[in-house]
Amino acid sequence: MRDKRHWLVELLVIVLLLGAFVTWKFDLLDRFGGADPAAAPVDVAPPDKVQLPLAAPSRKLARPTKAGQLDPARVAAAVSGLIDHKVLGPRVSVRITDPASGATIFHQGSSRFTPASTLKLATTVASLQALGPMATFKTKVVRDPQANQIILVGGGDPYLASTPKADQAAYPVGGNLADLAKQTAQALGASGAGPVHLRIDDSLFAGPSISADWRPNYVPDSVVSPISALWVDQARLGFGFSSDPALQAGQRFKKQLLKLGVQVVGPIRRTNAAPDAIELASVDSGPVGEIVEEVLGVSDNQAAEVLARHVGLKVANDPSFT
Repeated sequence: MRDKRHWLVELLVIVLLLGAFVTWKFDLLDRFGGADPAAAPVDVAPPDKVQLPLAAPSRKLARPTKAGQLDPARVAAAVSGLIDHKVLGPRVSVRITDPASGATIFHQGSSRFTPASTLKLATTVASLQALGPMATFKTKVVRDPQANQIILVGGGDPYLASTPKADQAAYPVGGNLADLAKQTAQALGASGAGPVHLRIDDSLFAGPSISADWRPNYVPDSVVSPISALWVDQARLGFGFSSDPALQAGQRFKKQLLKLGVQVVGPIRRTNAAPDAIELASVDSGPVGEIVEEVLGVSDNQAAEVLARHVGLKVANDPSFT
Protein backbone atom coordinates (compact mmCIF):
# COMPACT_ATOMS: atom_id res chain seq x y z
CA MET A 1 0.00 0.00 0.00
CA ARG A 2 1.40 3.34 -1.09
CA ASP A 3 2.15 5.93 1.50
CA LYS A 4 1.35 9.62 1.26
CA ARG A 5 4.77 10.51 -0.14
CA HIS A 6 4.18 8.47 -3.31
CA TRP A 7 0.82 10.13 -3.86
CA LEU A 8 2.39 13.57 -3.44
CA VAL A 9 5.12 12.82 -5.95
CA GLU A 10 2.64 11.55 -8.54
CA LEU A 11 0.40 14.56 -7.97
CA LEU A 12 3.34 16.92 -8.39
CA VAL A 13 4.34 15.25 -11.67
CA ILE A 14 0.78 15.53 -12.98
CA VAL A 15 0.65 19.22 -12.05
CA LEU A 16 3.99 19.88 -13.79
CA LEU A 17 2.86 18.09 -16.94
CA LEU A 18 -0.40 20.02 -16.99
CA GLY A 19 1.49 23.27 -16.47
CA ALA A 20 3.88 22.49 -19.33
CA PHE A 21 0.97 21.61 -21.63
CA VAL A 22 -0.91 24.82 -20.81
CA THR A 23 2.25 26.89 -21.28
CA TRP A 24 2.88 25.33 -24.73
CA LYS A 25 -0.75 25.47 -25.81
CA PHE A 26 -1.26 29.16 -25.07
CA ASP A 27 2.29 30.49 -25.77
CA LEU A 28 2.61 31.77 -22.23
CA LEU A 29 6.39 32.02 -22.43
CA ASP A 30 6.24 34.28 -25.49
CA ARG A 31 3.43 36.31 -24.01
CA PHE A 32 4.92 36.95 -20.62
CA GLY A 33 8.59 36.12 -20.90
CA GLY A 34 9.54 36.80 -24.51
CA ALA A 35 10.76 40.06 -26.05
CA ASP A 36 8.21 42.52 -27.36
CA PRO A 37 7.94 42.57 -31.16
CA ALA A 38 9.72 45.45 -32.86
CA ALA A 39 7.35 48.24 -33.81
CA ALA A 40 7.63 49.80 -37.26
CA PRO A 41 8.16 53.60 -37.32
CA VAL A 42 4.99 55.58 -37.83
CA ASP A 43 4.87 58.50 -40.25
CA VAL A 44 3.21 61.40 -38.49
CA ALA A 45 1.98 64.14 -40.78
CA PRO A 46 2.70 67.71 -39.62
CA PRO A 47 -0.28 69.77 -38.51
CA ASP A 48 -2.11 71.81 -41.10
CA LYS A 49 -0.62 75.18 -42.04
CA VAL A 50 2.75 74.27 -40.54
CA GLN A 51 5.63 74.43 -43.02
CA LEU A 52 8.59 72.49 -41.69
CA PRO A 53 12.01 73.43 -43.11
CA LEU A 54 13.78 70.89 -45.28
CA ALA A 55 16.93 69.45 -43.82
CA ALA A 56 19.94 70.52 -45.83
CA PRO A 57 21.97 67.58 -47.17
CA SER A 58 25.38 67.23 -45.64
CA ARG A 59 28.40 67.94 -47.76
CA LYS A 60 29.79 64.93 -49.58
CA LEU A 61 33.21 63.97 -48.27
CA ALA A 62 36.02 62.75 -50.44
CA ARG A 63 36.61 59.02 -50.58
CA PRO A 64 39.49 57.80 -48.43
CA THR A 65 42.64 56.92 -50.33
CA LYS A 66 45.28 54.34 -49.62
CA ALA A 67 48.46 55.57 -48.01
CA GLY A 68 51.55 55.48 -50.17
CA GLN A 69 54.79 57.20 -51.05
CA LEU A 70 54.69 60.26 -53.30
CA ASP A 71 56.71 59.88 -56.47
CA PRO A 72 58.52 63.19 -57.14
CA ALA A 73 58.78 62.43 -60.86
CA ARG A 74 55.04 61.82 -61.19
CA VAL A 75 54.24 64.94 -59.17
CA ALA A 76 56.51 67.02 -61.39
CA ALA A 77 54.91 65.60 -64.52
CA ALA A 78 51.43 66.37 -63.19
CA VAL A 79 52.05 70.03 -62.33
CA SER A 80 54.71 71.17 -64.80
CA GLY A 81 52.31 71.71 -67.65
CA LEU A 82 49.96 73.70 -65.45
CA ILE A 83 52.47 76.07 -63.90
CA ASP A 84 54.13 76.74 -67.26
CA HIS A 85 50.89 78.06 -68.74
CA LYS A 86 51.26 81.58 -70.09
CA VAL A 87 48.15 82.77 -68.27
CA LEU A 88 50.11 82.64 -64.98
CA GLY A 89 52.70 85.05 -66.28
CA PRO A 90 56.49 84.85 -66.06
CA ARG A 91 56.76 84.93 -62.25
CA VAL A 92 55.60 81.62 -60.82
CA SER A 93 56.88 80.05 -57.62
CA VAL A 94 55.64 76.63 -56.50
CA ARG A 95 56.51 74.33 -53.62
CA ILE A 96 54.79 70.99 -52.93
CA THR A 97 55.40 69.34 -49.57
CA ASP A 98 54.61 65.84 -48.33
CA PRO A 99 52.27 66.46 -45.35
CA ALA A 100 53.35 63.21 -43.69
CA SER A 101 57.11 63.70 -43.74
CA GLY A 102 57.44 67.43 -44.38
CA ALA A 103 59.84 66.73 -47.25
CA THR A 104 59.77 68.92 -50.34
CA ILE A 105 58.52 66.87 -53.29
CA PHE A 106 58.62 69.55 -55.96
CA HIS A 107 59.66 73.17 -56.21
CA GLN A 108 60.11 75.69 -58.98
CA GLY A 109 61.28 79.26 -58.56
CA SER A 110 63.03 80.51 -55.45
CA SER A 111 61.81 84.11 -55.37
CA ARG A 112 59.34 85.19 -52.71
CA PHE A 113 56.18 86.85 -53.99
CA THR A 114 53.14 88.34 -52.33
CA PRO A 115 50.37 85.76 -52.95
CA ALA A 116 47.20 86.81 -54.72
CA SER A 117 43.90 87.51 -52.97
CA THR A 118 45.41 88.11 -49.55
CA LEU A 119 42.62 90.58 -48.79
CA LYS A 120 40.17 87.66 -48.84
CA LEU A 121 41.82 86.42 -45.66
CA ALA A 122 41.13 89.72 -43.92
CA THR A 123 37.58 89.83 -45.30
CA THR A 124 36.68 86.32 -44.21
CA VAL A 125 38.22 86.68 -40.74
CA ALA A 126 36.29 89.92 -40.27
CA SER A 127 33.11 88.16 -41.44
CA LEU A 128 33.48 85.37 -38.91
CA GLN A 129 34.20 87.82 -36.11
CA ALA A 130 31.58 90.47 -36.92
CA LEU A 131 28.75 88.29 -38.26
CA GLY A 132 29.41 84.94 -36.61
CA PRO A 133 29.86 81.58 -38.37
CA MET A 134 26.18 80.61 -38.03
CA ALA A 135 24.68 83.83 -39.43
CA THR A 136 22.59 83.54 -42.60
CA PHE A 137 21.23 86.01 -45.15
CA LYS A 138 17.53 86.02 -46.01
CA THR A 139 16.00 86.65 -49.42
CA LYS A 140 12.30 87.33 -49.03
CA VAL A 141 9.13 88.37 -50.81
CA VAL A 142 6.83 90.89 -49.14
CA ARG A 143 3.47 92.26 -50.16
CA ASP A 144 2.06 95.76 -50.24
CA PRO A 145 -1.71 95.15 -50.45
CA GLN A 146 -2.54 98.80 -51.06
CA ALA A 147 -0.37 99.02 -54.17
CA ASN A 148 -1.24 95.45 -55.21
CA GLN A 149 2.42 94.59 -55.59
CA ILE A 150 4.91 92.03 -54.33
CA ILE A 151 8.53 92.96 -53.68
CA LEU A 152 11.55 90.69 -54.06
CA VAL A 153 13.91 91.87 -51.32
CA GLY A 154 17.58 91.00 -51.51
CA GLY A 155 19.36 90.09 -48.29
CA GLY A 156 22.86 89.86 -49.71
CA ASP A 157 22.98 86.09 -50.26
CA PRO A 158 26.18 85.57 -52.29
CA TYR A 159 25.12 82.09 -53.42
CA LEU A 160 21.41 82.49 -54.13
CA ALA A 161 20.65 80.05 -56.97
CA SER A 162 17.99 80.14 -59.66
CA THR A 163 16.77 76.55 -59.18
CA PRO A 164 17.42 73.61 -56.85
CA LYS A 165 19.19 71.85 -59.72
CA ALA A 166 21.66 74.70 -60.04
CA ASP A 167 21.99 74.77 -56.26
CA GLN A 168 22.49 71.01 -55.95
CA ALA A 169 26.20 70.95 -56.73
CA ALA A 170 26.93 74.21 -54.96
CA TYR A 171 28.43 74.55 -51.52
CA PRO A 172 27.22 75.85 -49.20
CA VAL A 173 23.68 74.67 -49.80
CA GLY A 174 21.38 77.66 -49.60
CA GLY A 175 18.21 79.19 -50.95
CA ASN A 176 16.99 79.32 -54.52
CA LEU A 177 14.43 81.35 -56.47
CA ALA A 178 12.39 78.30 -57.47
CA ASP A 179 11.52 77.49 -53.85
CA LEU A 180 10.86 81.16 -53.19
CA ALA A 181 8.48 81.32 -56.16
CA LYS A 182 6.58 78.23 -54.98
CA GLN A 183 6.12 79.69 -51.51
CA THR A 184 5.00 83.00 -53.01
CA ALA A 185 2.50 81.36 -55.36
CA GLN A 186 1.02 79.35 -52.49
CA ALA A 187 0.71 82.43 -50.29
CA LEU A 188 -0.93 84.48 -53.06
CA GLY A 189 -3.29 81.65 -53.94
CA ALA A 190 -4.32 81.22 -50.31
CA SER A 191 -5.14 84.92 -50.05
CA GLY A 192 -7.10 85.00 -53.31
CA ALA A 193 -4.88 87.68 -54.84
CA GLY A 194 -5.44 88.76 -58.43
CA PRO A 195 -2.83 90.19 -60.82
CA VAL A 196 0.18 91.69 -59.06
CA HIS A 197 3.06 93.98 -59.97
CA LEU A 198 6.59 92.77 -59.24
CA ARG A 199 9.10 95.11 -57.65
CA ILE A 200 12.72 94.54 -56.62
CA ASP A 201 14.52 95.92 -53.59
CA ASP A 202 18.32 95.81 -53.59
CA SER A 203 18.73 98.71 -51.16
CA LEU A 204 20.53 96.72 -48.44
CA PHE A 205 23.87 97.73 -49.94
CA ALA A 206 24.76 101.37 -50.60
CA GLY A 207 26.94 103.22 -53.07
CA PRO A 208 28.04 102.21 -56.56
CA SER A 209 28.03 98.57 -57.61
CA ILE A 210 31.47 98.86 -59.20
CA SER A 211 34.47 100.01 -57.17
CA ALA A 212 36.44 103.00 -58.38
CA ASP A 213 39.58 101.13 -57.30
CA TRP A 214 38.98 98.21 -59.66
CA ARG A 215 40.92 97.99 -62.87
CA PRO A 216 38.82 99.09 -65.86
CA ASN A 217 38.90 95.61 -67.39
CA TYR A 218 37.62 93.75 -64.31
CA VAL A 219 33.92 93.77 -65.22
CA PRO A 220 34.28 93.53 -69.04
CA ASP A 221 36.71 90.62 -68.68
CA SER A 222 34.43 88.85 -66.14
CA VAL A 223 36.94 89.03 -63.31
CA VAL A 224 34.10 90.19 -61.07
CA SER A 225 30.48 91.25 -61.47
CA PRO A 226 28.75 94.41 -60.24
CA ILE A 227 28.04 93.88 -56.54
CA SER A 228 24.41 93.74 -55.45
CA ALA A 229 22.37 92.72 -52.43
CA LEU A 230 20.06 90.90 -54.85
CA TRP A 231 21.37 88.59 -57.52
CA VAL A 232 20.93 85.00 -58.65
CA ASP A 233 23.70 82.63 -59.72
CA GLN A 234 26.08 85.53 -58.99
CA ALA A 235 24.60 87.48 -61.94
CA ARG A 236 26.11 85.10 -64.47
CA LEU A 237 24.97 85.13 -68.09
CA GLY A 238 25.93 82.69 -70.82
CA PHE A 239 29.27 84.49 -70.87
CA GLY A 240 30.18 87.20 -68.42
CA PHE A 241 27.89 88.91 -65.93
CA SER A 242 24.72 90.97 -65.99
CA SER A 243 25.20 94.73 -65.76
CA ASP A 244 22.13 94.91 -63.48
CA PRO A 245 22.11 91.81 -61.22
CA ALA A 246 18.97 92.79 -59.29
CA LEU A 247 16.92 93.32 -62.44
CA GLN A 248 18.14 90.01 -63.83
CA ALA A 249 17.05 88.28 -60.61
CA GLY A 250 13.64 89.96 -60.86
CA GLN A 251 13.21 88.81 -64.45
CA ARG A 252 14.01 85.20 -63.58
CA PHE A 253 11.70 85.35 -60.58
CA LYS A 254 8.89 86.69 -62.76
CA LYS A 255 9.28 83.81 -65.21
CA GLN A 256 9.07 81.29 -62.39
CA LEU A 257 5.94 82.93 -60.99
CA LEU A 258 4.29 82.94 -64.40
CA LYS A 259 4.98 79.21 -64.78
CA LEU A 260 3.21 78.65 -61.47
CA GLY A 261 0.13 80.53 -62.64
CA VAL A 262 0.73 83.82 -60.83
CA GLN A 263 -0.45 86.79 -62.90
CA VAL A 264 2.45 89.25 -62.90
CA VAL A 265 1.64 92.39 -64.87
CA GLY A 266 3.58 95.48 -65.91
CA PRO A 267 7.32 96.13 -65.94
CA ILE A 268 9.64 95.31 -63.05
CA ARG A 269 10.62 98.42 -61.10
CA ARG A 270 12.81 99.21 -58.12
CA THR A 271 11.36 100.22 -54.78
CA ASN A 272 12.14 100.10 -51.07
CA ALA A 273 9.98 97.70 -49.12
CA ALA A 274 8.26 99.16 -46.07
CA PRO A 275 9.49 97.79 -42.73
CA ASP A 276 5.98 96.58 -41.88
CA ALA A 277 5.30 94.94 -45.26
CA ILE A 278 3.68 91.51 -45.05
CA GLU A 279 6.19 88.71 -45.61
CA LEU A 280 4.92 86.05 -48.01
CA ALA A 281 7.96 83.83 -48.46
CA SER A 282 11.66 83.57 -47.68
CA VAL A 283 14.76 81.44 -48.22
CA ASP A 284 18.01 81.55 -46.25
CA SER A 285 21.60 81.32 -47.37
CA GLY A 286 24.04 78.82 -46.00
CA PRO A 287 25.80 79.87 -42.78
CA VAL A 288 28.64 82.37 -42.94
CA GLY A 289 31.14 79.72 -41.86
CA GLU A 290 30.40 77.63 -44.94
CA ILE A 291 30.38 80.72 -47.18
CA VAL A 292 33.84 81.63 -45.87
CA GLU A 293 35.08 78.13 -46.58
CA GLU A 294 33.88 78.36 -50.17
CA VAL A 295 35.26 81.88 -50.68
CA LEU A 296 38.73 80.79 -49.62
CA GLY A 297 38.54 77.40 -51.32
CA VAL A 298 37.83 78.76 -54.80
CA SER A 299 39.02 82.38 -54.33
CA ASP A 300 35.52 83.70 -55.02
CA ASN A 301 35.77 87.42 -55.81
CA GLN A 302 32.03 88.15 -55.89
CA ALA A 303 31.18 86.42 -52.63
CA ALA A 304 34.13 88.08 -50.88
CA GLU A 305 32.87 91.51 -51.97
CA VAL A 306 29.39 90.68 -50.65
CA LEU A 307 30.83 89.59 -47.30
CA ALA A 308 32.77 92.84 -47.09
CA ARG A 309 29.51 94.78 -47.53
CA HIS A 310 27.88 92.79 -44.72
CA VAL A 311 30.82 93.50 -42.41
CA GLY A 312 30.63 97.21 -43.23
CA LEU A 313 26.90 97.21 -42.50
CA LYS A 314 27.37 95.40 -39.19
CA VAL A 315 30.39 97.30 -37.91
CA ALA A 316 29.97 100.82 -39.31
CA ASN A 317 26.48 100.86 -40.84
CA ASP A 318 28.18 101.49 -44.18
CA PRO A 319 27.58 98.66 -46.70
CA SER A 320 29.59 100.29 -49.48
CA PHE A 321 33.06 100.14 -51.02
CA THR A 322 34.21 102.94 -48.72
